[in-house]
Amino acid sequence: MKTFTNYHVVIKQQSKRFLFFISIFILVSVFSEKTSAQEYAIIPNTSLTEGDGSWIDGWEVRACNNQGATIKVSFYGTGVRWNGKRYGDGGTVSVFVDGIDKGSFTISSMSANDNDIVHYDIVGLPLGNHELTLTQTTSNTWINYSRFQNLSTTLTRNGDGWGTNGPIFNYCLNSGSSVIVDFVGNGISWFGERYNDAGITTFAIDGGVAEDVDAYGSQNQVPISWEKRGLSNGNHTLVCTVSGRKNSASSGIVFNYLYFEPIYDNTTQINQISSKNIQLFGNKINFTSELNNQQIKLLIYNSLGQVIYSKCILISGNQIELPQLNGLNAIVVLNSTNQSIFNAKIIH
Repeated sequence: MKTFTNYHVVIKQQSKRFLFFISIFILVSVFSEKTSAQEYAIIPNTSLTEGDGSWIDGWEVRACNNQGATIKVSFYGTGVRWNGKRYGDGGTVSVFVDGIDKGSFTISSMSANDNDIVHYDIVGLPLGNHELTLTQTTSNTWINYSRFQNLSTTLTRNGDGWGTNGPIFNYCLNSGSSVIVDFVGNGISWFGERYNDAGITTFAIDGGVAEDVDAYGSQNQVPISWEKRGLSNGNHTLVCTVSGRKNSASSGIVFNYLYFEPIYDNTTQINQISSKNIQLFGNKINFTSELNNQQIKLLIYNSLGQVIYSKCILISGNQIELPQLNGLNAIVVLNSTNQSIFNAKIIH
């Protein structure tokens, strides 16, 4: 298995050349788009892992024709979208989320123009970290993807001057235009690229004080990123606005983005809490000898009061380790008659 950190090479190179000559395109109104359409955030390529096959760039997708080829996608949220291309020799792909079978999908179409379309949506997952695994199950056929999108993070572009090139590169030419990012988590990252015609964009979260981000670079195509951490866990809004200001060396005020990625830092701390026969310390539950060989039920809740983990356990020994879960908010232990014998509130 290898982590693929440079996908969409062909698309990105085309988009970079496009941005490099953007001053020419400014004169042509067809490249200046006004939009308020909503879309979903693209999951960064650093969260993708390709395996079991020789993956190639072509036809605006990443593709592989090996049976057993896999692509794994890690994300934080409640849903994910798989986009790609359909063609006549598309294969059948099994779909798993967190190890659970979600069915299969056949990438097949007689049309030659089915580019960057939705292959498959997974929705309704509990909020947290998840892993989507796609595996090609047929031989002499192709699995492909153009991008994966986080269905819990939405982007809304407002104003004039917006344009795209390929499925992942977005830019804006006009002062005052903005992109609004609605996300869930306790932080957010932006990924873009430096250009010699890039300007200064303001980044503001939840209506707070705006920060200036200057994407100017004397060399084009250099990656740039920005992030904000330490927010309260929950829903937040990031607004990125083209300020119209620029570095004195820049030839323009262009703003661009590739990805916005929500951050969830699992910094949960658990106080040492004890009852007559049970003690919680760190990520372990200790039991006294009175409960050895007894059947218990362990329930773990999130902040919404929803059960995110439930397991019946026969106590053997004096300790069990808690599973690593995002959103862990409370722990309840029930005895064999479903009576609560331990209840711990988690401190975040």
